[in-house]
Amino acid sequence: MNVTGVAIAGEQVKVTNQAVLPAGAPTVQAVRYFATGVANQPGLVLKGTDGLDYVLFIDNAGGNANIANQRLT
Repeated sequence: MNVTGVAIAGEQVKVTNQAVLPAGAPTVQAVRYFATGVANQPGLVLKGTDGLDYVLFIDNAGGNANIANQRLT
């Protein structure tokens, strides 16, 4: 981590263990895309295949948690 608080990683993130699924049936959820977003949106910033940066975050504004992403400008 550098002095600005931004973690800098390589091009890949490796996971060594498989996630454990909770008991019960899953609920169908959508992945929400916001073409324009809020400045400084907290979340995981990834570079897209188009070369632009995107932030992944959890949107629970409607009462259900959904994975969401937005393009950073």
